[in-house]
Amino acid sequence: MTDEELNAIWQGDLLGRKEEAVFLLQALLKLSETNARRIDSGSYVINVDADWGFGKTFFMRRFTEHLKAEGHKAVYIDAWKDDYANDPFTAVLSEIDTYLKSEINIDVSKRDKVNSYWATAKKRAAVFLIGTGKAATKRYVGDVVGEISDMLKDDVPDSSIISAITEAVSSEAIEGFGKLFDEVAAAKIEEFNLTKKSTEDFASSFGKVASELLNNKSDKRFFVIVDELDRCRPTYAIEMLERIKHLFGVSNVVFILSTNTAQLAHAVTAIYGTNFNGQQYLRRFFNRTYTLSKPSNKDLMSAWWGAYGVIESAFSQEFTLNKVSVLAETAKRLELSYRDIERLMDITSLFTKIWRKEHPRIDPVMLFVLAGLYVRDEKFGKIGGLEDAIRNIAAEAWSEVLTDQSSGKPYELDISQFIRHRHAIMTRDRGPILSDMQNEVSLTREKLSTNSYFQFRVLAVENDEINQHGLNEKFPKPFVGYYLQLISQAGSISSNPGR
Repeated sequence: MTDEELNAIWQGDLLGRKEEAVFLLQALLKLSETNARRIDSGSYVINVDADWGFGKTFFMRRFTEHLKAEGHKAVYIDAWKDDYANDPFTAVLSEIDTYLKSEINIDVSKRDKVNSYWATAKKRAAVFLIGTGKAATKRYVGDVVGEISDMLKDDVPDSSIISAITEAVSSEAIEGFGKLFDEVAAAKIEEFNLTKKSTEDFASSFGKVASELLNNKSDKRFFVIVDELDRCRPTYAIEMLERIKHLFGVSNVVFILSTNTAQLAHAVTAIYGTNFNGQQYLRRFFNRTYTLSKPSNKDLMSAWWGAYGVIESAFSQEFTLNKVSVLAETAKRLELSYRDIERLMDITSLFTKIWRKEHPRIDPVMLFVLAGLYVRDEKFGKIGGLEDAIRNIAAEAWSEVLTDQSSGKPYELDISQFIRHRHAIMTRDRGPILSDMQNEVSLTREKLSTNSYFQFRVLAVENDEINQHGLNEKFPKPFVGYYLQLISQAGSISSNPGR
């Protein structure tokens, strides 16, 4: 595969996952080769672990195409899509069956063999899924006798007679059921042996399918990619792991599963009890775990900016500012977690969607700062408390490069100073402030500092748009109040992080 082809597969990769995929493929080939030399070797199973929002699904889908381009066979399975099924084994078989029917890169000379082996594998799987045992009885002796006793109570007033009848029935029933239970036990043993053989036969037939597909090349593998496992019902996820562990004992098959392992372990613990070690339990299903690297705030927000559909046109157009850079620095200064950052992105996106077109354009710096404080504290408190919080966030030096749209020139903006001044302006009446600025300084770019010029331009444009649309009655007082209101509204209906 050429570099151009590889780059095309990983187009839109903002978190450096391509490099991780190249490393992981090389590692899996070597590790699965070593695993195949073991006497008890089976399919190699690796867990790709990452928190929600770190691009696991993007990685798994692109990695599937990456594997195919390198000449491997790869099936992608969205486990969450199928977790309504009773048995995950059926879902896996269905996806593999669909893949084999649509796979065009199979030599004509081998297709008949592949179809034959797969037909045998499906027959063996059917035996495993259906089983041969039938329920010999639906109730225990005590249940049957109890029902007889309840029926007699309505028609037989003498309790001693009822006792005599039920004792006689119990004696006869015990003898009959004893014989029946012996037969059931024998059937269960036979069913177990048949299921065990069917499991072995399935693995053997599936192994032949994989070998034929790979033309018996030792450097190629049949990959089964199982995504979204941590979003499934805990019982379904556990059954999926058990099926993979026990049914796919094939050395040239590699399973790649994606999970938020910590969350899945919590779900397992919830099923088996608080004293149960969910993490340790999950390890028995994986040969290894690969943890996707944690992206920087800036990289993560760059990836999420487009994904969340932030409306760029809602922001002030007077200056071109690297909004993602400002947003990332805001998150850093507020010490937001990745989950908090995801919520901040969601609120920011929704804010731009509910902002009315006739209102002044959004000031991104103040939006990010105020929304960040909302996410961190879940409340704004009084203006005095907010001023303290803003003062703290702007305490250390912070500058960003912006471009004046009218002149095309880049300038360095002191964000710390801008935040302090901007908040002070937004909490006061607008008219007197604008008049004071016009009277105090000449409004030429050469005589104003970047910060003063930027402050004035933002304020002047806002004021013009308010006057233009007749919004003076709506914004006569502190403008910051409107930002706080919309941020609170957006935050109250923000999406659930991790979805």
